[in-house]
Amino acid sequence: LAAGQALQRLYRAADVCEELKQSAEAVQAHKDFESSGIPTLQAVEALDVLKGKLDDLRVCAFRPCGKAWMVAISCSCFDAEVLGTSAEYDRQIATALAAERFL
Repeated sequence: LAAGQALQRLYRAADVCEELKQSAEAVQAHKDFESSGIPTLQAVEALDVLKGKLDDLRVCAFRPCGKAWMVAISCSCFDAEVLGTSAEYDRQIATALAAERFL
């Protein structure tokens, strides 16, 4: 039962760039985080340019309990692991804030 509940709270984006674009739009519409939309769009542009050089690019979100989402954007690049993390009550805003750190 607990494993099933945990899986229901797990989200993995099928298309990383599309997920970040949607998150940038959502965050620009939010009054408290609207300035975070620009770094998110910059992350999308950087990822588009680096597509052939990045391995295992992923956006994963998890809501362990309550309402807050924890988001991680990760990839391997030139034999190094790159990670951007964030936590926020809205999954798309958490994703945008993670993209800002990932960049």
